[in-house]
Amino acid sequence: MALALVVRASEVPRDRNGRWSDSCVSYLSVVADDRVSAAPADADQLGPRVATEQEEHDFGKADVGGSGEHAFAIKNAGSLPLRLSLGKTTCGCCTCVCQTTFPPEDVLPGNSVDVVLKWTSKHYVGSFRATSTILTNDPRRPEVRLAVTGRFTGPVGVVPARLVFSGVRVGHAASGEVRVFSYLDEPLEIVGADLPDAHVRVAWHPLSAEQLRDDPTAKAGYRVCIDLDAGMPAGTFHHTIRLKTTSRTTPRIDIPVEGAITNDISVAGRGWNPQTGAVTIGSVQSRDGTQWSLLLVARGSHAKDARFQLVNVFPDVLDVELAPTRYVSETDCALCPLKIRIAPGSIAATHLEPGQLGRITIQTSHPVLPQLDILVRFAITN
Repeated sequence: MALALVVRASEVPRDRNGRWSDSCVSYLSVVADDRVSAAPADADQLGPRVATEQEEHDFGKADVGGSGEHAFAIKNAGSLPLRLSLGKTTCGCCTCVCQTTFPPEDVLPGNSVDVVLKWTSKHYVGSFRATSTILTNDPRRPEVRLAVTGRFTGPVGVVPARLVFSGVRVGHAASGEVRVFSYLDEPLEIVGADLPDAHVRVAWHPLSAEQLRDDPTAKAGYRVCIDLDAGMPAGTFHHTIRLKTTSRTTPRIDIPVEGAITNDISVAGRGWNPQTGAVTIGSVQSRDGTQWSLLLVARGSHAKDARFQLVNVFPDVLDVELAPTRYVSETDCALCPLKIRIAPGSIAATHLEPGQLGRITIQTSHPVLPQLDILVRFAITN
């Protein structure tokens, strides 16, 4: 804290030689003490200030498929309004729905607000922990991390509760596995499976006594192996494998399986959506025109010999140019820059809806994907 002290010379006692007398020291001390004592008693209460009594809640045990919620009180112990916003939310079980809610208004000094964490278990059995980070405008504590812990129980558990395949390239097989644990007193055997796709295969094997030690509460268990053959088409997939059992209480066990099969040839760049195979340029002013850049990427065993050739462009207002393909040994991939130009002064046109989209057709040297089509979503306005 800076202290400014102004003293008029006529108010300060001096001796006969014009020098300040000894009483001047006492005078200055009294003035300084009076100024300092006027400072706030608790400087920590200046501005917004977060105060909490609880930041972690353990709900104990809950049945799988159940839901719950808990309210954490956050108080503003400061002198200015406290602003809260939602930061990152994490949940390690993959199949639980977790939400965080609180009023959008600022918390006034002296008031409190409830931050409610809600959770719902779909398939998961086992230990559960979810965290939610609340961002604040309190400079002393810009983040508050709230946590909910517990354990979901049920007759059967699947670990992991959902099997995800990622990074699988078209033309390549992939494998994954889950473990099924039974907590039933009655015997449980897997006797069959309903498969969602002809390219999916499932096999199961009983867990050994040593493998069952991973979950001491389990009475029996299986290792379920899930294979994708090389014929899986490119794109995302979401399947459910239904296991049939001998249990009267749990006659079936559902295992969610999802993932993405990627082509050896892909497209990257601003506005590109691999799910729809389209690049969105949006609205372009005719007087300005625009230029858009994409990148064609070839991976896999054919990357070194990858070649791209422009075959057709629709409509003619799109001026497309392919640069020479360059192989990058460090990443074992080939790169081919692609530029899309719309010249200034182009005639107004709309190509935004399905059936109207522009199309760029490119011939490739890849044996699995000999042709690549890029849809273009754009409009030219005057």
